Amino acid sequence: MSERAVKRGVAVEGAAGRPIPVPGDLLVEAAGRLTPAGRGQRMRSGRQFVEQAGRLGIDLRLMRAAVHGQGRHRTVGQVCLPVAGAGRTAMFFVSGPATQESEADRAERVAVVQAGIEAVRSLGEGVVRLCQALPEPGEAWAMAAYEAAGFARIGPLDYMRRPLHAAEGGGGVAPLVPSGLDGWPGGVEVRSCEPGERDEALVARALEASYEGTMDCPELCGLRETSDVMASHRATGRWEPCMWWLALRGGEPVGCVLLNPCPEIGSVELVYLGLSPSARGVGLADALLRAAISASAARGGELTCAVDRRNGPACRLYARHGFRRFAERIALVRAL
Repeated sequence: MSERAVKRGVAVEGAAGRPIPVPGDLLVEAAGRLTPAGRGQRMRSGRQFVEQAGRLGIDLRLMRAAVHGQGRHRTVGQVCLPVAGAGRTAMFFVSGPATQESEADRAERVAVVQAGIEAVRSLGEGVVRLCQALPEPGEAWAMAAYEAAGFARIGPLDYMRRPLHAAEGGGGVAPLVPSGLDGWPGGVEVRSCEPGERDEALVARALEASYEGTMDCPELCGLRETSDVMASHRATGRWEPCMWWLALRGGEPVGCVLLNPCPEIGSVELVYLGLSPSARGVGLADALLRAAISASAARGGELTCAVDRRNGPACRLYARHGFRRFAERIALVRAL
């Protein structure tokens, strides 16, 4: 992409060839560019977005935009918004095509994503360690911009859900011994976690053991510290230690199931289910998922999860237990 294309339309307030933090009088217009609303509804959608940002923990000072024109005649071009989250991550959002796109439009989108990365860096060293983006499969324009800005494409994620029924519940949230079995497969013990450093350390070790030979986004292994991964998992919905389960063999963690209720939307998120190689292939995953369904029945109307579509065993596991895909995204990441 040419230097001339990258410099197109950037306001005089910004350094030559670089987008700028969004001026206050253009904040609503810029926010509207990030919503799916049509041109006629963007200002209304942008105003709602700005009004709700603080409640949602979104720092609009990180937003970057290419601003065309000068003075009273300024308009907003491409926009990028990084949203810093738990576990030293930042989720990126970028505006889409408004009309027929030119090379200059595509270059401008890359430039605002690069400016968003710099905005995240300005928070301080180590505040954010991993940038993420989850565009829809049809949003090729977004994937092209992220990849040009240094993001790596991980793969397709399927978002799945399964309705929950009261009759499936077991009257509590403690792990249940699967029907027809004397105990858990593979000679393991399964118990709920208790608050405190001891069980947190065991969960961390269970996660690390499950990453060996994983087929679920293996490219992410090693990009973050396990403590950051756990912080991200806790931030999904509402964390209740009793709904995080450890699978132990001889006192050593060989897997875990992490369930977080999301009462505001009436669901439970299966944040993670993973086993070490020594605990795979014996029916333990099926038993744990049956117990997760039973324990979640009293907490919400559906159980949801996300899975790497390349992970055939996991996809077949969820399909066997009644999960169906309702959305899909393409995962991209960039380490800082």
